[in-house]
Amino acid sequence: MNRSELKENAKKSLKGKYGDIILMFIVVAVISAIVALIGTALDNGLGLIKKSEVVIFGVTTTYSTTGLFTSIFSLLITCVLGFGIVEYFLNISRNKTVSWKDIFNKKELFLFYLGLSIVIGVFTFLWSLLFIIPGIIAAISYSMVFYLKLDNPDLGIMDTIKKSKELMNGHKWEFFVLQLSFLGWALLVPFTLGILAFWLVPYVAVTESNFYNKLIEK
Repeated sequence: MNRSELKENAKKSLKGKYGDIILMFIVVAVISAIVALIGTALDNGLGLIKKSEVVIFGVTTTYSTTGLFTSIFSLLITCVLGFGIVEYFLNISRNKTVSWKDIFNKKELFLFYLGLSIVIGVFTFLWSLLFIIPGIIAAISYSMVFYLKLDNPDLGIMDTIKKSKELMNGHKWEFFVLQLSFLGWALLVPFTLGILAFWLVPYVAVTESNFYNKLIEK
């Protein structure tokens, strides 16, 4: 698979769409912030947030643990918007017309997203017990699950995972190298106060969508 071609096609598909993408990011950020504030308020009110101290090089630093409701609400937002965001970038890769509102299109799949994420997390953890590399290989094997579910709505959790493993058979190294090719840009993000992420995240997402599109062509 031609890595340069995948990335170049991603750039072409993204042209003229960054305005809508940035708006989408802002909407997600605002929703996440509101939900986090509500969760934090509940946790504070119920005394579920604990403060701890840690000493680093003689300096005492106080930090707060994330409360129960904050964690639950954040997870809920991820599950509600997860498939919608994946589909948003997948549609861009297929040169379809998109709108930031599309991220709400698949909210009915939030339970499936949660269940799929839990199963994948457990499987990846179990493989990781055999050292880090098997865990990485497993994670890459499962990397196409969300795309497959979007294209095949009738698939169950285990069938989606099975199909992803079959699809990635013989292509795991290619996908790993593709992800590594963005490392240099990712390292620059902190030096731009995070602004570079508005360009990099869509670039990576659409390139990975292109990778999936090429896989299902075969």
